[in-house]
Amino acid sequence: MRSFRLRILEASCLQNIGMSQARLGSFNHAIELQREAARIADECGGARLGINCRVYEAQMLVWRGEPGDLRHAHALVQHIRHATQSLLGLQVVALFIEARVQLTRRHLDEALTAARAAHARIDDGPIEEWAEQIRLCLVEALLATGHRAEADAILRRAFEIIGHRL
Repeated sequence: MRSFRLRILEASCLQNIGMSQARLGSFNHAIELQREAARIADECGGARLGINCRVYEAQMLVWRGEPGDLRHAHALVQHIRHATQSLLGLQVVALFIEARVQLTRRHLDEALTAARAAHARIDDGPIEEWAEQIRLCLVEALLATGHRAEADAILRRAFEIIGHRL
């Protein structure tokens, strides 16, 4: 039992270090860390952590933007969507990363559909740090598809929410 907990903790630490590396612009190292963390999570049955690592990896692939990255990110999205079919709490994050990847791939109708679906489910439960990114992704998808008034309304609502927090 103790080694199991240490392995999951190791995976969580690798995932967090990977995010730090990505923020520093070291995408290759960050992606490697996400993959290692996901592998450990899978070995230990840590479904939530494994999915989150793959979401972060897909996000990092989008940020890095090297040849083949968007294709790999799209494959990760398919894996994430399949893995979250029975994990209702993570489905909104799966929709978000699908929207982000499709937006980057310039598959605008698919991006808008996924972004709207994710945004509609923001209040379904705790989604940790993703709420602001989900709103921003929807705004980007709306602007990319010519829905400026709807994008403006989403931004106004986001500012209202932020104003109430302060």
